[in-house]
Amino acid sequence: KEERPASLGEHVRPREGSGERRSIGALFATPPPGSSPRRAILLSGRQEPKHRPGRPFLPRGRSARCARPPPGEMACPKLRVAVIGAGAAGLCAARHILASPDTFADPVVFEASDHVGGTWVYTEETGEDANGWPIHSSMYSDLRTNLPKEVMAFPDFPFDPSLPSFLHHSAVLAYLERYMGHFSIQDHIRFRWKVDSVKPVPKRTEGGPGGWDVTATLQAPTPTCQQLTERFDAVMVCTGHYSSPFIPPIPGLDSFQGCLLHSHSFRHPEPFAGRSVVLVGAGPSGVDLALLLFLWLLEWF
Repeated sequence: KEERPASLGEHVRPREGSGERRSIGALFATPPPGSSPRRAILLSGRQEPKHRPGRPFLPRGRSARCARPPPGEMACPKLRVAVIGAGAAGLCAARHILASPDTFADPVVFEASDHVGGTWVYTEETGEDANGWPIHSSMYSDLRTNLPKEVMAFPDFPFDPSLPSFLHHSAVLAYLERYMGHFSIQDHIRFRWKVDSVKPVPKRTEGGPGGWDVTATLQAPTPTCQQLTERFDAVMVCTGHYSSPFIPPIPGLDSFQGCLLHSHSFRHPEPFAGRSVVLVGAGPSGVDLALLLFLWLLEWF
């Protein structure tokens, strides 16, 4: 969510009523050494969603609510919930599970990285991380929210009122870190654990509960691979949809002599100084990056 015409919200939510997933994606093309130094292409458009929306993961064969039993009756077992991802959605899910201790056991939050915040975690890295996994965040250095903080906050946890309405991305990350600390979520997060699979467990014929088997691997420099499988009553997938860049099949791109760069990997405008740039796509993100690049470019389209 950003302050400029370009929108971080495009990779946070789909366009209303469109039925499709969109991103902040823009694609740049810059010439390699020895080729035309004043030509570049910037494409802005859709990213391929990592996860297709589908049937939500719900408890199999169990009620999502378990009222207090009458005196003398056996208590209903608490539901175990796995939360995949410790970004804004995952932290919010864990907070509300913790708020219902009569119904739910403590949540288990699997976070593949070593930090909370999801897409709001800025990194200079592009491509793949040290473990060979694609960089998740599309943050660039100057990104600011295009929605005021007053409508971005969780209802029960406002932003610092002294902050401006339109925030730098680092302020949003700090907010999520404070949210985690305020609701004591950190002790329930398993950092550097990447979920490999989620498999349904059929409900037994005698009426016993089913569930979901979650298999995860520890992403750490250890001599041996550490992997575990645990059973949960419910799984909440909070990993986002917009970390995989989508390059549209535009005729001629494969013969372009420069270098193509999707905005997922854009970090700073300086590398484009003095060059001409073609920006393909004039959605919120494309317009935002055009404004960022304007003062650095010799010519742009």
